[in-house]
Amino acid sequence: MHVIPYLLSLHLEKMWTPATPEADLPMNQFPDRISSKIVADIVEYLSIPVFVLAALGLLLTWRRWRDLLFIYLMLGLTIGQCLYFYGSSRFRAPIEPMLVLLGVGAVWWFTEKEPWTSRWMFDRRRKRDDTAKEEPENAKGTSLPVTGDEHVMKKA
Repeated sequence: MHVIPYLLSLHLEKMWTPATPEADLPMNQFPDRISSKIVADIVEYLSIPVFVLAALGLLLTWRRWRDLLFIYLMLGLTIGQCLYFYGSSRFRAPIEPMLVLLGVGAVWWFTEKEPWTSRWMFDRRRKRDDTAKEEPENAKGTSLPVTGDEHVMKKA
């Protein structure tokens, strides 16, 4: 029983490896072809950014969880099955389009100006900072007391 958490972590790790080490894949059967090299490189180098963007998209789109409930449930179900039965990157195939959608959700969050996106929050903070700079430092909004030197400067 004490080994079960370790085995589950291995299943999770195997599920998220970029490529499956199967000999029947065309890129493994014909490794000398240029197309096989290109596909192998794409699988190796683009999988991790897609996973990272999908995880970020999962966190950033959480406010719209009712709209994306199906995707969240499918991700949870697939990950649960891989943990329980056997973790392999082959079993990740049904959710890969959903991972791409969540990655697009992360990119959307960074680029759009809709409420609660990064640009909306940045613009809101910038406007707040600009108004704070324009307002006098007195909390009630009354003018600050004028010293003798400033009074002379105003007359000139």
